[in-house]
Amino acid sequence: SFIVDAGGTNNSAPTDSGIVSIAGDLTKQTALDAIRFIFDYEPLSIELLVAKIDSNTNTLATAEDDDTDLYGVNAGYEVGDSMNTQVEAYFFAKIDKDLDGNSGNTSSKADTVYVPGLRASTNPIEGLNVQAELAWQRGNKVVSSTDINENQQREAMGAQVIASYQVPVLEEYKPILGYVYTYVSGDSNPGDLRTFAVNEGEASSNRWTAWDPMFENQAGGTIYNTLFNLSNAHINTVSAQVNPIEDVTAKVSWTNLQLDRGLSGNAANTALTLVQPDGTATGLMGVNVDEKEIGNEIDATFTYDYTEDVQFGANLGWF
Repeated sequence: SFIVDAGGTNNSAPTDSGIVSIAGDLTKQTALDAIRFIFDYEPLSIELLVAKIDSNTNTLATAEDDDTDLYGVNAGYEVGDSMNTQVEAYFFAKIDKDLDGNSGNTSSKADTVYVPGLRASTNPIEGLNVQAELAWQRGNKVVSSTDINENQQREAMGAQVIASYQVPVLEEYKPILGYVYTYVSGDSNPGDLRTFAVNEGEASSNRWTAWDPMFENQAGGTIYNTLFNLSNAHINTVSAQVNPIEDVTAKVSWTNLQLDRGLSGNAANTALTLVQPDGTATGLMGVNVDEKEIGNEIDATFTYDYTEDVQFGANLGWF
């Protein structure tokens, strides 16, 4: 779910959902139209993916070639050791042709994101699972769809470490301690653009280092997931989970968020922009340009497994 989730994407809602301008992160309409080929050569498995993200113009028009598509390959291998170690390698490509000039815009290339990555999971001792993932992003970032050649080369990085430990005490309550660290790179001066002009050089000599959230599906139901997109952040989460009674799970978590890169001091970026629940952006002019602390959140989640097919849940969060 760090790059692409089988259920779709987080923090976005289609216009017919009814909540696109109210609470887009809570929509369940997140499925992607996709074709998946899965080859199981135990202990090796390989999956090929082709997904239609947005078909945009569907009529016979000059701008009909303006789709956004996703391609991917994921290979997983079970090592077969006593620690049940699994390793994965993947590559995803998001191609957005809506900004490459076919829609009447004048930018020179499609917006592209190429994501190679590695992931591993192992159980070094009984009750402890540790996972680590590292991914890179390359491609072309279309910064503006109105000016010729306002593009930048993508050079972003993301990483995640997940650990969960089933504590060997009070085992009837199944206590589990968890820790998640997420890193997604940022860009301290996203407003500094280099257009194609005399004596100014190629626009691609600039670098876009902000991580593109792609189609991640993590942290749903939290406040910070509504306020921020998954980019330019260090996120640390510590949690404790128990089953106080049968079929009931209680979990408490604390999350600290910090910027990866402080904002530059130019006039265009003195505000920290937050994405509000209604989809609008609000700038907080009082945030110092060198300040990296974003905030903290505490969440309490309760889940009741009523039947095998029905589950009730409640979540209380304070950011």
